[in-house]
Amino acid sequence: MLPYREYGVTDNERFFYRSLAASFNLKDLLYEAYILVKHCRFAYSDIQDMSKAERALFLEFFTNELEEEKRASKQHTSRR
Repeated sequence: MLPYREYGVTDNERFFYRSLAASFNLKDLLYEAYILVKHCRFAYSDIQDMSKAERALFLEFFTNELEEEKRASKQHTSRR
C-alpha cells in the first residue's frame, strides 16, 4: 500500500480521521454489545468475534421478538 501522502493526505490527517470515525462508532458498538450481552445472553467474547452483519442480524431477531411480545401483550389486555 502506498503512503497516504501520495494521495494528497498526510499520515497525521489519516490518523485523525480514523480516530474520529472510531470514536463515533465505538459508542454504537458498545451499545450493541451491551444489548447482546444483557438481553440476548451472549458472552462478550462471542460478540467480539462476530462481524457487523452478524450483530445486526441478532439485534434484528431481538427487536422482532420484542415487537411480537408487545403485540401479544396488547392483544391480551384488550381482551379484558
